[in-house]
Amino acid sequence: MTDPLLACVTAGSDAEAAVAWSRWRSGTDIDSIPWRDKLLLPLIPAARRGLLQAGDPAAPLLTGFARRAWTQGAVFAARARGIVGVLNAGGVAPVMIGGSTAAFLQVREDGAVRPATDITVLLPRRHVDGAVEILRQDRWQPRMPVPPRPVRSWAHGLMLDREEESLRVAWRHVVPPPWRSGMAERMLFAEPAESLSAEALLLSRLAPEGGWNDVIPWQADVAFLAALPLDWESVFQMASALVPVVADRLREAHGVIPGVPRPSRFPSPTIRLEDAVSSGIRRTVRCARRIAGRP
Repeated sequence: MTDPLLACVTAGSDAEAAVAWSRWRSGTDIDSIPWRDKLLLPLIPAARRGLLQAGDPAAPLLTGFARRAWTQGAVFAARARGIVGVLNAGGVAPVMIGGSTAAFLQVREDGAVRPATDITVLLPRRHVDGAVEILRQDRWQPRMPVPPRPVRSWAHGLMLDREEESLRVAWRHVVPPPWRSGMAERMLFAEPAESLSAEALLLSRLAPEGGWNDVIPWQADVAFLAALPLDWESVFQMASALVPVVADRLREAHGVIPGVPRPSRFPSPTIRLEDAVSSGIRRTVRCARRIAGRP
């Protein structure tokens, strides 16, 4: 892996991490650390960070990025829970927290922190209109018109803004072919909880258009989630049924990122063809909208 800090995050041993850290530290000006690296640093387990930073005069500053990630994550989580509470009080349920805030809530015992950079909530498609009206009363405004019911099998979410805050409301955590959207939603809301499960988070992180909009590479998130107790067979089942590219990425991660097993299920040619057709149609629609001057 050519990116030294990413290699440090995904390393299978402290020795491998130390080599990668030395490469990163020797080429990094402590006064101008890129934003992406500031987000990656908290993903290194706390004990490993201590070993890597031993004797480094900049250790307090580097450790501060993890502390800031905890603080900011707690703020995002509180805001997300508040939004869920508002929606529940208005009769919208179930509502689950998704995206990077849900990943932050997957607390790692070793002290690794997944920075929260967005607020995402997921709810059943039938509640979208009601949820938007409730949120309007709480001063949230949609950036674009709410997708009409007939096209919600193709769309999967919308953005709302309130002053300087942004909120993503979605009814799916992945974007499968529209004829499989119902299956995706049934699988998602089969066992609702406060936030997405680690398995669903992994699927959404690896899937195209999963709604993760920060600069952290997918490999870092896979390493973070793979260290949790995961039902890998469930992940493989969802991937093979909904988003074949996830299986491809998991095969790529196997043997490189600790804890990632080789996928036991492989998407059928039919599923792959459906996914390719669906992706092509979505690209065509986006191109037509741009030509027509619509966002």
